[in-house]
Amino acid sequence: MYMYFSTFISGLSSIIELQLKDCIPDVSIKLVQDGIIIYSTNISPEDIVKLRFFNNTFSLVKTFKNTATDTKSINKIIKKTIEDKNVFYHLGKKIPKNNKSFRIVISVGNIMISPDKNMLYKLENKITDSISLRVDRAIPDIELWYFLRREVSDAYFGIRLTRHTEYSKILQKGELHPELVNTLCYLSDPQINDIYLDPFVGSGAIPIELSKSFVCKSIIAVDIDDSIVQRFKDRSQNLKIDVRSECMDSLNLANLKNNSMNKIVTDPPWGINIGKDLNLEIFYKQMLLEFFRILDVNGVIVILIGNKELFENVLNKLYSFFKIIDQYNILVSGKKAGIYKISVMK
Repeated sequence: MYMYFSTFISGLSSIIELQLKDCIPDVSIKLVQDGIIIYSTNISPEDIVKLRFFNNTFSLVKTFKNTATDTKSINKIIKKTIEDKNVFYHLGKKIPKNNKSFRIVISVGNIMISPDKNMLYKLENKITDSISLRVDRAIPDIELWYFLRREVSDAYFGIRLTRHTEYSKILQKGELHPELVNTLCYLSDPQINDIYLDPFVGSGAIPIELSKSFVCKSIIAVDIDDSIVQRFKDRSQNLKIDVRSECMDSLNLANLKNNSMNKIVTDPPWGINIGKDLNLEIFYKQMLLEFFRILDVNGVIVILIGNKELFENVLNKLYSFFKIIDQYNILVSGKKAGIYKISVMK
């Protein structure tokens, strides 16, 4: 069995645990705390990195119990590492032979910190002597991480397995991170005969993720801006699921019949960068009533919302139309947001 720890978006512990169990039948979950999950499985590192709902995944080498996050405690952890022969034995077993260089990373509450230089040099020399790796603090083959969080009592030492490109370099402005999009799609419980709608397609992240990672019958992608629709058409040409894109007002989906959709997964304007002139209360009400019209009797909405209080007030006024099934509080680019899974009441 392989031991791993993975990080994910804070606020999603319960749904991430379900996703992991659905993806890996033999998984044994050791610990779940906000933003981190520790588990064992027979799935190899080459396959575990394909899970799209994690931020990062690490091969777990050692756990340090009851650890504080101050500099003195971190130096003690490094000292314990240096003195533990088993750590270097397991590192030697876990590190692929084609990896020749490394660097040490220490993350406390998702902030990188620097340890005592003398302690760091001692650890680097120990690794170099024990495993014949050279130090490369710029572009190493592998990263060895100490991972600590102030709300988690233990510290974890492991080999970082995920090496994706910085999102700022590959995502469009305002595009949601892939792991968040994956979880939004998962929450909708995709089925083979479902017809999906994303009425605010934007970059196209949601329809594209649905096609890559899930099953459904077809997807309709809508935006009021024709240039956005055209860009999405270019981006979605090779998707494995039938995708239709149209320029329509999401508050008046005139080309869609009553009760014609099964699921809606979407990220509407927050009224911050996009939709600054919107009266959000009126916007939410019109949007939800149009969703109610086109969804069938078992219809489900999964929606990411910035103004949670206002959205919930509108939902409460439409209590005979909708029921909240699940709700998750998260941060998106440092801003408070909510994920809502809603069923229609027909």
